[in-house]
Amino acid sequence: MKKHTEAWWAPVVHALVHVVIGTVIFVIIALAALLLGLFVHWLGALGVSGYVIDVLTFTEAAIVTLDAIGLLWYLGVTGFSAWKEL
Repeated sequence: MKKHTEAWWAPVVHALVHVVIGTVIFVIIALAALLLGLFVHWLGALGVSGYVIDVLTFTEAAIVTLDAIGLLWYLGVTGFSAWKEL
């Protein structure tokens, strides 16, 4: 029986699909942080307590930071996996 081998570009396409999906997930989470930021500004205009504004601002920054770290980690793992497949 002949062993099935993939084309050389199959790992590249596989990695590219992972990158696109990871980026879409990143954008969705970043949009949630953006909406939280707009909500914080709206609450600030209403005169909500400074402590509440500070907590929500910290939460917004934490979401964006962790999202970016997660994306970079995911891209690194995907890139390493694609390299091994080549």
